[in-house]
Amino acid sequence: MENNIISIYLKTRTINLLKKEIKIFHLETNLSSLIKKIITNHYPSYEKTNKYLKNQIKKSIEYSDNFNDKDLDNIVWSVQNFLSNVNEFSNQNDIEKNYRKKISLRINKNDFEFTSIIYNSSQYLSTFINAIILSYLNKPQQTREKILFKDINNKIETAINNSQVIEIMYKTTYQSKIKNQNVIPYKLSISREELYNYLLYQENKENKKYAKSIHLYNIVHIRILDQHEDVDKNVLKNFNKMELNGVQFSINEDVKYKILLSEEGKKIFNYCYLERPYKLSETDETNGIYYFNCSELQLFRYFAPFFKNAIILEPYEVNEKFKKYIQESLSNYN
Repeated sequence: MENNIISIYLKTRTINLLKKEIKIFHLETNLSSLIKKIITNHYPSYEKTNKYLKNQIKKSIEYSDNFNDKDLDNIVWSVQNFLSNVNEFSNQNDIEKNYRKKISLRINKNDFEFTSIIYNSSQYLSTFINAIILSYLNKPQQTREKILFKDINNKIETAINNSQVIEIMYKTTYQSKIKNQNVIPYKLSISREELYNYLLYQENKENKKYAKSIHLYNIVHIRILDQHEDVDKNVLKNFNKMELNGVQFSINEDVKYKILLSEEGKKIFNYCYLERPYKLSETDETNGIYYFNCSELQLFRYFAPFFKNAIILEPYEVNEKFKKYIQESLSNYN
């Protein structure tokens, strides 16, 4: 460590995966800051897993005076290292496996938790940091998101358990503006595709109560307020519908949509899982009649790529609205 900078060596594949994380979760950060966050937030879980593995090994072998804790630590590390690198052993050639790039991590005065973790390890610094990063990268995407936004996730869980109102500061999805508002948190829910986490919350606006959702990664800051409020029962019903159809789409109406699918449309529906709305029990698949109780936005986004293979039959006004969107799109080609 020189001038508050430490150097580590990471494989090219690991670096590329970390850069991909920045894009996946829309992080406004650099590689160094991301690595420090991963180490700080994931280390407790990583260490807990290692202790469990160590105890299991103890039970499985004859423990003697010639076999000490340091030997066990080395075995645990070897097992974890193998499991973390198993994909690399099978997918990369020898040059790619061995090529590593130097990464510099700047240590700031507020990084005391990070420094406490890395300097309490008996392993070489690069080895230790690599092991934690690879353990993190092997987690499912929605789990990795919770690790990166651990502090926000914990505050949300606390507020939910105590039925407390929270003030959220968040980024808007497309405009990238920072806004804030007071909301009643209900639940952290995973999308049906198991990719992202969403906060389901109640918004009180102009004497009305709305069911809303927001990406966990879009929440910048949370403040728990000294106010208590339960979620309205009608909003709860809408939350249930959102979890059936896709929590990324807010539902605040009770509209049943009737769709006619061609034979080709049925095949597309069965194949295209991403953001697919939940079909209701009265659906008549034989005759291509499908019913949904989702949001209008989800309906339009999902069925628009079906082109002639999907027709919105009911409600009539939604049919007309969708037809207008198609006509406006066609005008761009004239």
